[in-house]
Amino acid sequence: MKLLELIRSRYSCRNYKPMGVEQEKMDYIMECVRLAPSACNRQPWSFHIVTKEEDRKKLSQCYNREWFASAPVMIIASILHDEEWVRGDGKHHGDIDIAIAVEHLCLAATEQGLGTCWVCNFDAERCKTLLGLSGHEEPAVLIPLGYPADEPKDKKRKAINDIVKVNISAGMMLFSSFFCANAQEPIPGVIITGQNNHNWPVSHQAIKTTLES
Repeated sequence: MKLLELIRSRYSCRNYKPMGVEQEKMDYIMECVRLAPSACNRQPWSFHIVTKEEDRKKLSQCYNREWFASAPVMIIASILHDEEWVRGDGKHHGDIDIAIAVEHLCLAATEQGLGTCWVCNFDAERCKTLLGLSGHEEPAVLIPLGYPADEPKDKKRKAINDIVKVNISAGMMLFSSFFCANAQEPIPGVIITGQNNHNWPVSHQAIKTTLES
């Protein structure tokens, strides 16, 4: 499965079949998580896997939804704040790092024919108490995981031209390979915004030409 196809296949699963997940698949998924990048390679995370019914019932107290309780596997992704990288202006990157690792998890699960869902609207303090986590560890995401018992819905996403902008200054106008005069098969919706808000289409070849120059 190509990456774009895999990304399109992933969805927020909110109903799971009453069957367990093979250990081989869990090992594969968590290896994908282990290889996720992080700021300065700090890897400031911890993943708690919950499979026992009594423990899943306890964890469901942190997010009281019937569909969540149906998942045979629940994973708590935590940020280790004493290990995260902090930028010079004080920005902590643990939340960014954990998001990258969790999406690795969700995509790997999708590849294995499993469903997942990001759950952030849960009682984090209660979760922390249930797990007996130390003060520097913050439960950031709950991920239910299992074989889907529902069907994916159409994704509603912004158009690419609403999210992709390439801003250039007057000095960079010299990079004329970007402009429509040399654009071959422009990328739909991808534009450059220049002086006076004038826009030009961008092609893959134009980007390649400029990067190689």
